[in-house]
Amino acid sequence: MIALTDKLQNLPIPNIINLKECQDRRSWTESEFLRHGVNNIKVHSYDRYEEGKSIAFVGDPSVVNTTTKGVTSSHLLTIKWWYENTDDEQAAFFEDDCDFSTIQHWNFVLSLLSSPVS
Repeated sequence: MIALTDKLQNLPIPNIINLKECQDRRSWTESEFLRHGVNNIKVHSYDRYEEGKSIAFVGDPSVVNTTTKGVTSSHLLTIKWWYENTDDEQAAFFEDDCDFSTIQHWNFVLSLLSSPVS
């Protein structure tokens, strides 16, 4: 049996996307990563998206109007932050409500599935 704290070995630093107003979800996600042996995480907290006050979207109106702007902008801003502020070869991005329940059933450790990017 593989220890729960070993299953996420070598996971790239998790970048957690969080709404500032949802501190309970942030705390829960941080504690779940710790419980699974991941001590180094980066939380990116954002204000709720408000049309006309937040980042502007440009492009084809038929696409822009169907986009979930809060989710899209927070994910793109987090990826942009990672790209501009780290030298990491790999990244992992999570929302603050990701489901950890299936990890207990894994019969493998993540490090066996990943290899460095060449």
